[in-house]
Amino acid sequence: MGDAAAAPASSATPVNLRPSRAALTPFSVRMQSIKRIPVAPVLSLLLGSLLAVAGSQAQTPAPRKAAPAKAAPAAAPAKADKIMSIDELRVCMKLQQTNEKNGEEIQAAQDAFKRDQAAVKTEQGEVSKANEALRARMTALTAERDSLSAAVTDLNTKIQTAKKEEEKTALEPERVKLNERNKAFEKSLDEFNAEQKALRDRVDKLNASIDGINQRSHNVNDRVEPHKQSVAQWREQCGNRRYREEDEIVIKKELAAAK
Repeated sequence: MGDAAAAPASSATPVNLRPSRAALTPFSVRMQSIKRIPVAPVLSLLLGSLLAVAGSQAQTPAPRKAAPAKAAPAAAPAKADKIMSIDELRVCMKLQQTNEKNGEEIQAAQDAFKRDQAAVKTEQGEVSKANEALRARMTALTAERDSLSAAVTDLNTKIQTAKKEEEKTALEPERVKLNERNKAFEKSLDEFNAEQKALRDRVDKLNASIDGINQRSHNVNDRVEPHKQSVAQWREQCGNRRYREEDEIVIKKELAAAK
């Protein structure tokens, strides 16, 4: 008999299944919700029955300190086992592929959340500045309202105590001046109320954006634990198993064709 026939391909030296970084590193950081901006009740300032000033408070509350994320329990790799069959290897490679895809999607969502969070923080700062400016204007309008009210009261007292028509006539320029001053106040008041409405609309839009961001973060957070469990499952079932390279080549072709 001649030399022994060459060993079949199925007896090729098995090699370790190499885990990818995404498969071994679970996404363990949960995203914390962004706080909405509260809007205080309307504050009204009245002068007789003609004048009204309304102000709103849209201050950003101090963010609560984020609770530390719970560390994922380290899953011990499986003990060395017999060579995986092609079916077992297929299960492991598909699981690894799924873990990599989920890890990338969760990481992308985390990055998007950070960008959205930064944009919201910037907008909250601008809204806060606009609100402070409105409050300063409201203070000035309040002072003008009080001054006008005192001036009107004083003029009415003078008119009532005037005994001669000439005295009343002499007060007419003061009455005209107060009337013009009141018109200017009403114009400023209308502008203030318009700006306040615009700020309220801006706050409502910002809060709606915050609600959407938080909802998306909740949806992603719901995927974190299942992903960590799937990674632990891969490490336990596949992390220290051996396989045949020719089986890997076949499965890679199958996975590529399935995309």
